[in-house]
Order: sequence, then C-alpha cells, then structure tokens
Amino acid sequence: MGPVGNTLQRNTAAYLANTPPHVGQAGKIATLVHTKLPSGANIIQRSNAQVRQLSLAEHRAKSAVKDQVPSQPNNIHAPQATFRPRSLVAPQNLPSLPSPPSSAKAANTPTTPPVTKTNLSPIAQPVENRAKLCTAFLNALKPANVTREKWEKLENYVAEYTSKTVSIQGQPFENLLGHVMKEGKARQLMASFSANSKLPLEQHQKMLVQRDVWNIGNFDRPTKNIAMLGNEASYASLMAKQSPGKVPECLLPGNQLSVTMRTPIQTDAGHVVDITVVSCVAPALDSPTQPEFGAYVSLKQDKRGKPAQVLDKNAYAKSFECIRQQVLKAAAENSHIQTVALPAIGLDAFIGALEPAAKRDAIEVATDSLAKLARDLRESGKTVSYMDVAPGNDIWTKVNEKLKARSQEPLPYAGKVPGDWITEGMMIVNAWDPHSLVGNKLAKDNSIDGFIGRNSLVHFMHALHCMAHAEGVKFDFGQASN
Repeated sequence: MGPVGNTLQRNTAAYLANTPPHVGQAGKIATLVHTKLPSGANIIQRSNAQVRQLSLAEHRAKSAVKDQVPSQPNNIHAPQATFRPRSLVAPQNLPSLPSPPSSAKAANTPTTPPVTKTNLSPIAQPVENRAKLCTAFLNALKPANVTREKWEKLENYVAEYTSKTVSIQGQPFENLLGHVMKEGKARQLMASFSANSKLPLEQHQKMLVQRDVWNIGNFDRPTKNIAMLGNEASYASLMAKQSPGKVPECLLPGNQLSVTMRTPIQTDAGHVVDITVVSCVAPALDSPTQPEFGAYVSLKQDKRGKPAQVLDKNAYAKSFECIRQQVLKAAAENSHIQTVALPAIGLDAFIGALEPAAKRDAIEVATDSLAKLARDLRESGKTVSYMDVAPGNDIWTKVNEKLKARSQEPLPYAGKVPGDWITEGMMIVNAWDPHSLVGNKLAKDNSIDGFIGRNSLVHFMHALHCMAHAEGVKFDFGQASN
C-alpha cells in the first residue's frame, strides 16, 4: 500500500468527543489527517467568542456600504488559472413568489404598492428567491436537539450571506438550489464534505472552517466575515499576523489543506450535472508580502553581484507532492469517478512575483508533478484530461512532453469551465486559495476557482459548515452520513 493508502484517517466527531478543549499532543501529529465532516461544526471557536457577541444589527449597519472591487486583487489572493469572463446561462424554473396579503384601507388613505413579483427591483427579487431556497436547504439539515437560540443564529448567518452575495453569485445559483431541494439531496451533498492535510488536528480544523468569505477587492473584514460566517478572518491570515516575518505552520510546504465535496454544476447549455470537486492549494508566490513567500524564495547575489531570487525547488516539489496525494486520495475514495479534469494549478497568477529564472524552475517542478499525477490516475483506471482557457499552451505542452518521455499518451483538452464537456460523476480539480471559502468571490473572480464557484454550490456549502462550526452545531445528515 502506497503513501496514499497508508494515510491516517481520523473522524472529527470521535476525536472531539474524547478530547478536552486543549488538544495537547495533537501538535505532534505528523501524518496526513483526514477529516470527514458530518461533524465539522462541532468545534467551538473560543478565540472569537467575544467578537461574535457583537450584535448582528451592528454588523449589518457597518456592512451596508456596497462592495467596490478594484481591478486587481489584494495581496492575500490572486486567482490561479485565469479565465476570461463568459456569459452565464439564464436561470430556469425559479421558484415563484407568493402573492402578498391584501390589506383593507379607507379609500382616502394613501397606500403603498404591494411588493409583487412584477414590481420587485432587480436586486430584491433574487434576494427573496435565494433567501427562500437557502433557508430550505438549511432547514433540511436541522438536528432535533439544536437550541432555538443557536438555530436562529444560523438563520441570521444564512440571511446575511444571501443578502451580501446576491451580486456575486452566478445566475445558476437558484437553479442549482432548486435542483437539490427537488431531489432531496441537501444532506447527501453536505455529508460528502471532507478535508485533508498533514497539519495537527486542531490547526487542520481551524484552517478548514475559519475562512474569509472572499478576499478579492476592498473586503470589509472583519465586519462582513463575522456577520456571514461568525469568525473574524481566515486562520492562516491570523497566524501570519501573530508572527510577522515567520511562515505559519499551516502554510509551510506540504501542509496545504484540500477539500473534497460533491456538488451540482450548471454547464453552458444549462444542463445540471452532479460532480465531485477537490480543491487544492498551490504556493501563493504572487507577491513577496504573501506569508508563505519566504518558505519558497530567497535572495542571493548573481554573477554581477546583484540580488536575484532563488526558488527552493525541494520545498516547491514538496507542496506539489502534497497536491498529488490529495487528488489521488479523493479519486480513490470516490470509486464512482471515472473521469478527472486537471488545471494548471498554481502556474498562472500564483507565480506572478517570481523572476524569470525562478519562474522557470517552478514550472519545471510543477509540470513534472502534474505529469506524474496524470500517469498515476490513469494507472488507477481513470480517464484524465486538462482544462484551460485554450488548448496547447506552454504548461500543457511541457506536461505532455513529459508524459511522452514516460511512454504515455498526451492529455487531451477538455475545455473551459463550465463547458458542456463536464459530465455526470466526473471529478474536477480546483485551484483554490489558502484563505477564502471554496469559490472565493464567485462571479467577480475570474480564476478557475471563481468559475467553479459561480456555477456550483461549493461556496454556499463550505459557508454552511463554517457557520455551524461557529455556533457549535452538528448538522443532521441522516442516512446520508452512513
């Protein structure tokens, strides 16, 4: 059995049931920790308890200013495999709104026009549609023993999330929620959520459920984050602030977190298909201010005596080996998967701050790892292709050259996301971010992460797990968790 088969798997609920608030020996765990999250909402975030006591009304008032998005992302995030914007499919079969109740008034009394489906503003109508569907999704997960106070807090989080994301959710959002509720799949999808990393279990959990809602543009953190997710900011960013100049353990090479979940996705033609998305994180080397930059890049004098970047190829290879194992593990654990689509993970914006020589080294290391991953997936019986904005770019040319050198057929081009090449039951590897929810800023994020997020439910489902964690609620997945 290889390194993937030997991976240590731990159930979060069982761990928490037998572990005091201070984990103690968890810091000595060095093997790959696998967390299945029917129970990912069980840990109480004591570090943010006082912050969350701020009234929701106050947060709503502070976050009422419309979000403005600059042309460039901030230093915490840059999209990985950039996709050009494309038109989105118009939503179909949206739920109809009930007629408003009539009110008897005197003929000479001024009346306010009733709020009906026809006179709702372009923003108000989607908010109401989505609020109904999001609430229905949440209620499908309601455990019998949850207190009224805690459930109302979750309902408030969902209401804030629906309101604040209406302008960035893709048009398919209502369709997909309606599809899930019609099929009765809310529990099944949420129970499919799992995560992998080599971090000690306590850090692993915090990296998973203490996230930024998004981190592109002028994000009003912590106001929006607290109102929507119940936490101040991403765990990684908080750890970086605590130790300036030092790379946090959660961002060291090989310690990246991956998340796997099943989700419906809407294709260009409007078809809804169920797929598995495994979201992995490559080193963010798009700015020297990134907290992990120093773990991979150093400065040395070149032949002319000038400082030049040097990539630590061993550290970079370690991070891509982590990604390779995470993808193989996700494919093995979802035995129904026959087809896998790969992105050029980490090889676009995330190497944007590297000088030419360091960038060449990064591409050489990463393409070697991608070729090895493709070969391993094929040997396990999977059909493998690659997705990108166009076929035959330099990255995939290098990958295919390396496959040919190993007597392997070149990878075929699948297409762009969310193309009609996406079929039922396939697995897509997503190039994720170390701080945000899966999907990041959705329709205002032109990376592959954003394109997957705006055409699926990954962002909303990840948000629900974070909300439940913040309030110590364990969702009821029924038979879906067996």
